[in-house]
Amino acid sequence: MSWKALIVIVVWLSFFGFWVIASFIYRTSKIKKVDKKWFLFVISTILITTVVEYLTWKYFFKVFEFHSPFNQLINLFGIALLLSGFIFAIWARITLSRFWSGSVAVIEGQPVIRQGPYSIVRHPIYTGVIAMLWGSFLLEEIGLVLFTALVGTILLLCKARFEEALIVRHNSKEYLDYKRDVTRMVF
Repeated sequence: MSWKALIVIVVWLSFFGFWVIASFIYRTSKIKKVDKKWFLFVISTILITTVVEYLTWKYFFKVFEFHSPFNQLINLFGIALLLSGFIFAIWARITLSRFWSGSVAVIEGQPVIRQGPYSIVRHPIYTGVIAMLWGSFLLEEIGLVLFTALVGTILLLCKARFEEALIVRHNSKEYLDYKRDVTRMVF
């Protein structure tokens, strides 16, 4: 196993490990208002992804080698993206604490959070995960990682739109002010 693959694996395992631990630490007992359209969107995406995967299987394990004098620079940029995305997403998860939800939902009594990474972008967890996905691709340059980065980016951008529509319906004035003041994502 290459050192680049090891870095990617360790960072992602740490990320998922933190997420599991955080789910026990920051439990919410409040009622959630969930947007059911998100579930249909995810199921549709999984079906489309399965078809694309079947049709393009031979490209999934292809290595895209960028022969360039800047390979070390690309590796450093990939590591920087991976680690900064990791730190940014975890900082956002800690800031959100018990108001985090894996589904597109608004939790009863949830304020519009404006501190920490939420003062920089409206969706810092998604911004961090997208940075991690593309950092992983720059390090590994494998078709499967590229496909995961593309699909993951599209899903997270769509999820951000679903969330914002739901939040505006339930907390329109305060969130519209926040939306005007802070950009959606870094990208």
